[in-house]
Amino acid sequence: MAKYAISQEGLDSLDKLSAGLMQVVTGIDDACKTLYTKIERLESGLGVYEKDILLCLREVIAANKQGKDGVAHLVTTAIPRQKAIIEEIMAMVDGTSGDDEAQPPQKKLVLRRR
Repeated sequence: MAKYAISQEGLDSLDKLSAGLMQVVTGIDDACKTLYTKIERLESGLGVYEKDILLCLREVIAANKQGKDGVAHLVTTAIPRQKAIIEEIMAMVDGTSGDDEAQPPQKKLVLRRR
């Protein structure tokens, strides 16, 4: 299970995760469009296999749509909720970083992803 530190680095990691997820989904979409265009150009040479290839491509597009819906939920709802929790905790412990010699060292707080 991944952990995100209760710190600015944790928030930055969540932002990076959001961007990475969107890039992957967009990349799959773009690759499917490119593949479809190439298949259209080759359709006469594909013969009886054209239909099977297009059916496979449709399955990939449908699976990616499901994944895209899940990623959209993560990026718009779940990750911002986690970020808000991290920011709230950071605000509660602000000023108690453990750098003061009179204060004992603090454990690094982490938030587990579910």
